[in-house]
Amino acid sequence: MFEQRKNKPNVLVIGYGWGSSAFVQGLDTNKYNVKVISTRPQRLNQPRMINDLAPSYSPPPYRIPIIQDECLALEDTKNQVVCKTQSHTYDYLVIATGSEVNDFGIPGIKENCLMLKTEEDLEKLNSALKTPKPITIAGAGPTGLELAFRLNSPTQPVTVLEASPTILPGFSPEMQSAITNLLEKKQIKVLLNQKIVGIDQTCWKTATGPIPINGPAIWTCGIRPTQFTRQLNLQPDSKLQVRPNVYALGDCIRGHGPPTAQNAKQQGQYLATLFNKDFKYDDYKFVEKGRVIDVTDRLIVDINGRITEFPGILRALFYKFIE
Repeated sequence: MFEQRKNKPNVLVIGYGWGSSAFVQGLDTNKYNVKVISTRPQRLNQPRMINDLAPSYSPPPYRIPIIQDECLALEDTKNQVVCKTQSHTYDYLVIATGSEVNDFGIPGIKENCLMLKTEEDLEKLNSALKTPKPITIAGAGPTGLELAFRLNSPTQPVTVLEASPTILPGFSPEMQSAITNLLEKKQIKVLLNQKIVGIDQTCWKTATGPIPINGPAIWTCGIRPTQFTRQLNLQPDSKLQVRPNVYALGDCIRGHGPPTAQNAKQQGQYLATLFNKDFKYDDYKFVEKGRVIDVTDRLIVDINGRITEFPGILRALFYKFIE
C-alpha cells in the first residue's frame, strides 16, 4: 500500500492502462507520493477481450489510490487538473489517457457501426452476434483481422474491407504474406483498396462503389487521443516530457514507437526509471520484441521478419513475455 507523506513530491497519473500501470509499479514510492485518476478502477485488457469476446480486466497487483473521475482540463500554470467532481494538484503529472475510436468524420460510422474499444462496445457486439449473419469488418489491421479470425464460421462468414493495397499496413512483408495465406485457408474474404466514404443501414459506401451489408458492420479503422489530450496538443520530447513537470505516454502521443501495449509498457517503465534517477537518464528508445497476430488457434509472431507460430494454449504465457 502506498503511504502518502507531505515531504515527498506528489505524482498525479491520469489514466490506468498498460503504460501508466507499468509506471506506477516501477516508481520508487520512497521518493514520491502517487495517485491515479481513471474512469475505471481496473485496466481493460483488449487483446484478451477480442479472444474471449468478454470483458477482461487486469487488476492492480497491489493497493493503489485510484480516483474514479474524468479529467476535463489541465491548468498547468497552477499545477492543477480539473475533473468532473473536483480539481487535483500535482508536483509532477503523467498523462496516459489512451485512445478512443476514430471515425475520421465519415458519415454514418457512429450511427451504423459496431466498435470494439470498451466493454460497452463489447456488449453491443455480443447482442448483434446472437443470430448468425454475414459480418463485414472495416480495417485489416491487427484488431480487425484478429476479430475476423475469431468470428468467421460457415454460418457467419466474414468479409474484411481495407483502404490500403495490403493488409496489416506497417507490418513486414513476411507477416503480411503469412496472414494472407491463413485468411485464404480459412476462407475469409478481404477486399483491398476500399476507401470508405460513408455507411448507412444497407451498405458501405466506398470510393469504388457500394458494398451491401447483410449483418453486423464493425469499424476497426483507427484510434485517436481522447478529447482531454487532443485539446492539449501533446508533443513529447526525447524524454517524453510535454511541458515543465508534465509527461505523457501511450496512445495519447505519437512519434515514439507504435501505438501498442508493448510500447506503452516500455514507456511506463522508462518514465519510472527517469523519475527514480532524478531525471538524469538516457532518452527513450522503443525496443521491438515482436509483433503478434492472434488467429484464435495459434499466435503468429513476427520478430524482425522471421515468422514463428505458437499454440493458442500458450497465449497467456506468451503475452506476458512480449508485453
